[in-house]
Amino acid sequence: MPHIRLEYTSNLNIDSDINSLFFDIHHVLNQVTGIKIDNCKSRAVHLDTFYVGDGRTENTFVHLEVSLLEGRQDDLVQLTGKKLLDLLLQFFANGAETQPAQYTVEIRDMKRDRYFKQTSGSTST
Repeated sequence: MPHIRLEYTSNLNIDSDINSLFFDIHHVLNQVTGIKIDNCKSRAVHLDTFYVGDGRTENTFVHLEVSLLEGRQDDLVQLTGKKLLDLLLQFFANGAETQPAQYTVEIRDMKRDRYFKQTSGSTST
């Protein structure tokens, strides 16, 4: 836990490696929520088919979804969301200067009794 999913449109100018963004996201989650970095699982989805606003081809979006086990205080979730949004804005700064873009972060609670995990070499938790 947590699961991190980054979606971004294919027309967005990206100068950096997405893995560097994941590195930063994992560290924010560790620093703000105390989550172990080894438990973070991230993936990126590069969207070739999308439609934003009025459909202009220069419109872009980035959406970060973070699924955490339920039970964190609202103020902690708010702080996490704001820090993650700041990371997105910094990472995609070059594209934002030249293209209309929307950046969103969604933090989801996952019910503990509906999340199943097993790590190789251990019992399920």
